[in-house]
Amino acid sequence: MTTFFSPFTTQQKKGHCGPCSLLYSLFMLGIETTQTKIANKAGLSAWRRYIHGADESDLARAAQQLGARVRFELVTTKESGPAFARKLRAHLGSGHQVILLVGNFSHWVSVIGYVNERFVIVDPGDRDPVFNFWSERKMLRNAWNENEDENSDEPNQYFAILVQRSDDKKCKWKPTAAFLSLCARGAAETLTTMTNVLEQLAARASLRGEREVPLYKLLQHNEETVLDNVWLWTYTDSSSVSKADLRRHFQDYTVIAEAAHICVSRDANLVSIVAQLTTLLCAFIWADGNL
Repeated sequence: MTTFFSPFTTQQKKGHCGPCSLLYSLFMLGIETTQTKIANKAGLSAWRRYIHGADESDLARAAQQLGARVRFELVTTKESGPAFARKLRAHLGSGHQVILLVGNFSHWVSVIGYVNERFVIVDPGDRDPVFNFWSERKMLRNAWNENEDENSDEPNQYFAILVQRSDDKKCKWKPTAAFLSLCARGAAETLTTMTNVLEQLAARASLRGEREVPLYKLLQHNEETVLDNVWLWTYTDSSSVSKADLRRHFQDYTVIAEAAHICVSRDANLVSIVAQLTTLLCAFIWADGNL
């Protein structure tokens, strides 16, 4: 079975904050790869990647070989920070990705979205939490790089790599507020399983043609039908699962289907979708008596 969900808690290898940040961006764009492959595509020797890491040219080289294209955004005055932030928001709002230079030229982080007036940051050096949320003010504070090397003429700056697919398709993954909340409270393994299940469900239900109808809309429309079916076949007086519990679990599937942009064909077998979800939720209850 193909794995469609890749947790963002991938441990950064030494000197790999650039490749790891690009990995997150490419994953959001629907391009599967690894840190090591990105480092190799960047042309980094083992010595250089561990001692000096990757610069913007290295990351651009790797991105272009893996199906993406980049452009650089450079601002050399703090006063232009708000304009820099607007450009990042516009790029993210167009369904693309951003890699941001922080820590006085020492570190790269991935900006995977802008939700509820905050930049959603994935820092490859972090293990917990999965996401950081930066206001514009915090982003501008963290992203201002001052050159402390007397032998370098590099100006103080804000610097970002704007990443998008070479075919101009938008992000595969959409970091909605509901999805980010689900990630924060759930295990990556569970999200992986649920995403793969939904992808397989959509593939089995699709008949002909392009898969272009969002699955989450069909789930929302048929929520009561599925829940009534599950309740009919699983409810007992001694049940430890309430219908509210069941609804929350079903809605987690809906949240993931939207975030992962899982689609079905226009002639998809709706009966198959309802039947598969009913079976899945029944199995969860029968397995251990709780969700």
